[in-house]
Amino acid sequence: MKIERSQLSHAMCAACWNKRSSNHQPTRIVFNIPLELCCYCGTPTKDGIYVRAELDDPKVLCGGIHMSISDPLVDQATSIVHNAITEAGIEYSDSSVSFESLGVDSLMLASIYVEIEKQLNKEVKIDSIDPKVTVDDVIQFVAKILGPSIQTPSVPETSLKTPGNAGNP
Repeated sequence: MKIERSQLSHAMCAACWNKRSSNHQPTRIVFNIPLELCCYCGTPTKDGIYVRAELDDPKVLCGGIHMSISDPLVDQATSIVHNAITEAGIEYSDSSVSFESLGVDSLMLASIYVEIEKQLNKEVKIDSIDPKVTVDDVIQFVAKILGPSIQTPSVPETSLKTPGNAGNP
């Protein structure tokens, strides 16, 4: 699917950003980020970093063609988590929100995990159940259970909140 964006705006992975601007933190888009190819190195990214550059810049590899790519495991995990959440009677429109902000307590979140186990048809080991995790965190957790993914997270592991380490950096 083609991303509708100016040809002067290019997706950049965190690794390329750090090589280019090691002294500054990027401004990121933080929700509904498609999986794209970094215009500078070609690796899949969901980092939400976009930079301005002319098409004739020799560092830009994309040639102005910006495509999102799909990670089948993340798509499958999204479907599983969405089904479990709707089965619990919870409505949401933004996967970057925490379960807590949706009014979900630990007991309700545990029932969502039970539904996820049913859909996966296997037991899922969860170290702690913390409603502060986001829907996206649980999607990534389920995607890891499903198998290796083409998506390579560039956020340091210590800052990720997954069901096993929620709130514990």
